[in-house]
Amino acid sequence: LAILIREYMEEHPAERRVRVEIVGTDLDGEMIGRARGGVYEEARLREVSPERRARWFRREGAGWLIAPEIRSMVRFEAADAFRTEPAELQDLIVCRNMLIYLTREQQESSFATFHRSLAPGGFLVLGKAEILVPSARRLFETRCGRERIHEAKH
Repeated sequence: LAILIREYMEEHPAERRVRVEIVGTDLDGEMIGRARGGVYEEARLREVSPERRARWFRREGAGWLIAPEIRSMVRFEAADAFRTEPAELQDLIVCRNMLIYLTREQQESSFATFHRSLAPGGFLVLGKAEILVPSARRLFETRCGRERIHEAKH
């Protein structure tokens, strides 16, 4: 996500003034530590084009280290999605493949939290296996069903 945003900003100089901060969260502190390291296994980059890999990564042992200018766009925090809400409203929440492991009640609670956490016009992107539960359909308007992109209703 940071790479795509950085490339977009380079192609659109007027957008460079926009402050971008990506916050990556996980309940597992060990996973957060690995993410902060910025080293990706070869298999994780198989869908990254050779051009992007050459531009934004460098070989680091058996893995690939992300470029500092991309890494600086991302902050990682250990957080419990059920108990932690962001301090400020977000423009985008990407929740990929977490909801499928939750009960319906937990899913409903998560969607309500996401809605409260999004700024007006903010977007929620879900994983390919996830859908809005019925109670969440009053909170979000689907903008692209195929890609699971939903806009918060306010």
